Amino acid sequence: MIIRRFSASKLVLNMKPTRSSANDSSAGFTFIEVLIVVIIVGILAAIATPSWLAYANRRRVNSVENGLVQVLRQAQQQAIRERESIEVAVGNDGGYPVADVAGDPERLGPEGLKANVIEITSAAATVSFDYKGMIIDEDLPIVFNISPTNSGIQHCVIVASILGNLKTSNDPAVCAQPQL
Repeated sequence: MIIRRFSASKLVLNMKPTRSSANDSSAGFTFIEVLIVVIIVGILAAIATPSWLAYANRRRVNSVENGLVQVLRQAQQQAIRERESIEVAVGNDGGYPVADVAGDPERLGPEGLKANVIEITSAAATVSFDYKGMIIDEDLPIVFNISPTNSGIQHCVIVASILGNLKTSNDPAVCAQPQL
């Protein structure tokens, strides 16, 4: 029942209910509409997830690769600066990629990298630089393969010459058979 006022002394009662557009029962979303939106979002997430994981793996591998190159260059410079031989041991320690320079291990990769996500493999586990920064008694080239454990992505760091020249590649063919 709606009461309307027409004059100061007279009240008129209107017994008919009126419909307002604000109280319309067609406002809002139906269950089917919400369900369709949820299904579309799920399909888009399923399409995007593999791309995101591949991107994240590439970033992790690039970070480990850049870290290894930096450690090898710093060790070479340290050998020249201190005029003594420096050995760099590269491998995995506790599931993490690690470079050990003269007994000082350094974890490679991005901050917060989980164990057993990236691994480094190589036929030669160490690289030794003499006091001139040159490679000591190694069969060259020395290849350090860097790859995620759950993907086919592969990068490598190649110690290419006796002078300690470093190359990087993301081509598995180059990593398998490096050309000097």
